[in-house]
Amino acid sequence: MKFKKISPSQHFESDWACTNITEESCKKGSLITENYLITSGREKIPINLENLGQRGLILNREVSSNHAWPLESVKSFLEDESVANLDELYKAIRHKMQSLIIFEDERLFDLITCWIIGTYFHRLMPAFPYLHFQGNAGCGKTKVLSIIAQLAFRAEHCINSSAAATTRLIHKNHSTCCIDEVEHLKRGEDNQTLVSMFNSGYKYGAVIKKCETINKSIQIVEFDAYSPKVFGGIGAIHSVLTTRCIPIIMPPIKVIERSILHTEVDFNDKSWDEIRGHLYHLMLLNFKEVRQTYKELDLPIDNLNPRDWELWRPIFTIAKSLRGSVVEENLIALMQDIKQLKDSNNDDKEFQVALLECLLELIEKYPEDKGIFPVQVIENYLCSQSGREEFRFMQDRKSNRWIGFNLKRLGVITQNAQPIRIMGETKRCFTLNRDLIDKRLDALAPKTEESVTKDDLVF
Repeated sequence: MKFKKISPSQHFESDWACTNITEESCKKGSLITENYLITSGREKIPINLENLGQRGLILNREVSSNHAWPLESVKSFLEDESVANLDELYKAIRHKMQSLIIFEDERLFDLITCWIIGTYFHRLMPAFPYLHFQGNAGCGKTKVLSIIAQLAFRAEHCINSSAAATTRLIHKNHSTCCIDEVEHLKRGEDNQTLVSMFNSGYKYGAVIKKCETINKSIQIVEFDAYSPKVFGGIGAIHSVLTTRCIPIIMPPIKVIERSILHTEVDFNDKSWDEIRGHLYHLMLLNFKEVRQTYKELDLPIDNLNPRDWELWRPIFTIAKSLRGSVVEENLIALMQDIKQLKDSNNDDKEFQVALLECLLELIEKYPEDKGIFPVQVIENYLCSQSGREEFRFMQDRKSNRWIGFNLKRLGVITQNAQPIRIMGETKRCFTLNRDLIDKRLDALAPKTEESVTKDDLVF
């Protein structure tokens, strides 16, 4: 008999799908843990050699306990013949986020909602994008990660997790990893595994190999690296990882929005369980439609390179499945804006260094302005440097929005451009902080190689 290898956490075949759950009970004073497969055919199969063998199935990895799918919702799924409603679920997730977080660009609610839903289908797709939230302290990055950790597939908010723990979490559970303060991740020996996993783990089939001691002998073991991941941090991340991410810049919270800022994420709120339960229903009942939509999806715009389409395609797959909605239109516009801003920099180190050097020159040239410059003045000064290789792209720019985007990404401004009266006129101005610029420049281009050690290299 030929056996089919399956991954218990999230597995899809042409005509069926499954995930695993864990039930706990107390017998004779001992805690008994039992794992089951729940299939799209509404079957509950005990995970043991006999039951799996009768169905021609074998696990391709060790089963891990799963309490993310509430048991009441599991029972409802097994007993009820109703179908999952993607549109209602989409609205519920978006509404929940809007009650807890503010985005200057409301299209980000569409992006994140589609991304969360997509995590439940990521193993249907050859690649799945990372999200990277970047902004200064207090802008809400950690809260966004906390919200995603409540809703995304098997999500874990990883705080100071070891490389070994994160590696096994991804391999066994295909967990969505929410990683805060990612710029603090160093290239130390212990984190080389994480570096490799993050760089390769946006693609299905990506594995990392490690030497493990098994039965007193050293053996090479493969770990599945593919899973959804979301990063939060103040500074920029390594250029390789950037190409796997959809970047999201988070500006400072405005004073009028402080009421939502102080609304804490209530982890005991039962609505998290309710939404998550419906997401599992959706995964097992709608996977065929999602797979077909992914295959038939056309490019939303013409000038999209293969890597960008690879990242955005899962997002548009979910958006396309929504009925009578403007979500797809919003995402096309948002993708074009992000692409335009990303193309202006693409996290290029030489460009960042050149930009910081020009900002220092501007501050030194006009010390009486105390670092306060209209956006147009900054743009004009940079245009005067268009002879430099790093700034040649400016000759074709039709908007100066890229300036604020890059200043935020570099972490050298603490707020958005503010209206300030200068010589009788109100102009949008940035306040450039020389200390922040010096620190970022020193991090990107240290003055002496001798002062740099392996642990100083920012990932």
